Amino acid sequence: MMIELGNPMANESKAAGKTIPASEITFTVARSGGPGGQGVNTAESKAILRWNVKESMAFSPEEKERIRKNASNMVGEDEIVIHCSEMRNQLANKKLCVDRLHAIVARATVVREKRVATRMSFSRKERNLDSKTMDKRTKQQRRTVDSD
Repeated sequence: MMIELGNPMANESKAAGKTIPASEITFTVARSGGPGGQGVNTAESKAILRWNVKESMAFSPEEKERIRKNASNMVGEDEIVIHCSEMRNQLANKKLCVDRLHAIVARATVVREKRVATRMSFSRKERNLDSKTMDKRTKQQRRTVDSD
């Protein structure tokens, strides 16, 4: 069972090399305020995707913590909620929600390498000071001499 990028109604979803079971993702629909003219008032084309990060069996506890930390603006009560109403039909909005979930999870699960702190060498510091001193002398020589 897969929710793939091409078919949001399939049974599983692949994100960050992992598969999210469809049983963990819930969709609800509502009336959209997007494009569609008067048809917007009758059709429920807005899709709302909910995925509980805490209850997910697809990710390790470390990955779940990384998702919660990096997607903190979208995670409320350990649940990611994504609203999509850009398209005129429900299926396209559901696909857009799944795509956004994939992007969020992929971004959040990337482990960044730690930066290695570097120090300027003693000789480099000396060269910088020498260069500054030379610039200072050059600028001093440009000054006009007052003859009183």
